[in-house]
Amino acid sequence: MNINIVEQLKNKLGEIDGLAQEEAYSAKYQIWNKTTSRLLAEVLDEEMQGVFTGILVVSSYRSAGDAQRMYLNHLKKKKEALQGLIDYLKSS
Repeated sequence: MNINIVEQLKNKLGEIDGLAQEEAYSAKYQIWNKTTSRLLAEVLDEEMQGVFTGILVVSSYRSAGDAQRMYLNHLKKKKEALQGLIDYLKSS
């Protein structure tokens, strides 16, 4: 296990609350998502990476309010998945 990557993933976990203040699926979110996925790819096989990357984005909404609610729900799922993967890495 690479302790440095686990620390970087913990930092990424801490950034999620700030992303909730951003516009849904903003460039900042996209950069966060891609860099987090790359870190996970360094320490996990494809199947385990899928716990994080497999969380789907809903792309059609009835209103801007719906879009924001779905985004916040998406972030919550990403946060739970990332925490679970960090716990997995720390235990292995």
